[in-house]
Amino acid sequence: MKIVDAHAHIVEPRVDYPHGYTVEDLLRDMDSVGIERAVLLQNPTFGTMNGLVRDAIQAYPGRFMGVIQVDPMDGEACARIARYASPLQNTLKLELSEDWGWSGKYPDISLLDDALLAIFDTVAGLGLRVIIDPGSVGGKGYQVENIAQIARRYPRTRFLIEHLGYLTPPQRTAEGEALWRNMIALGRDHDNIFFGLSAAGSLLEEPYPCEGSQELIRRALATVGEDKLLWGSDIPTTFKRYGYGQMIEVVTRGCAFLTQRQKEKIMAANAEKFFGWA
Repeated sequence: MKIVDAHAHIVEPRVDYPHGYTVEDLLRDMDSVGIERAVLLQNPTFGTMNGLVRDAIQAYPGRFMGVIQVDPMDGEACARIARYASPLQNTLKLELSEDWGWSGKYPDISLLDDALLAIFDTVAGLGLRVIIDPGSVGGKGYQVENIAQIARRYPRTRFLIEHLGYLTPPQRTAEGEALWRNMIALGRDHDNIFFGLSAAGSLLEEPYPCEGSQELIRRALATVGEDKLLWGSDIPTTFKRYGYGQMIEVVTRGCAFLTQRQKEKIMAANAEKFFGWA
């Protein structure tokens, strides 16, 4: 089966990753489990790495797509997006989580802020996609209605909500489940909203084969359909819990409710279509 990892990271050396996780490390691990292509994401905690991502794409043609990251409150954000945008670096990542992202730095940030709307205007003008990590259910970045408004305002822009709605054990309450269902329902109600599956098991703090996240996949599939879900790993941080092959097998072997066609879409075809990968 063709496999595309729609959510992977490379990391420059730092205190918690003394040797980093280079593009060569990623390629080695991809090849070891038969992953054909990957999308390189960024995260504010690891720093902005637009140039590193661009260089990796150029060094290994055909293996990678990449995203752009900017501080959304930086006055030069729109100019930086335009500077790095290319056919293979064609997506903006907005990390809204409090622990990892912009809601931690800017507690009152809203997707409807003038600065964010200017960014979305730039994205739409350049024909880019947007990945949103909303952070955990009920957090400051979990802006379900704002995402809906943005999706309606920019109907030709594709939005990918990450981590399958970011449900964690403390949020597995009646209220938290309701908020999660509202987030997933965005993919049913809006043609341009999709969901990434990355790290769903890790966020639930469950062991392989991640039966809880398999159930979330089943529920999401019933809500949004087989064309709206994209598999990804979120490596290297997820290596703390699972092997690369195990993360693949959660879907390919574990989700018994999926047909072969659905698995092929979730594991590769949906990502290729979303990112415009020929």
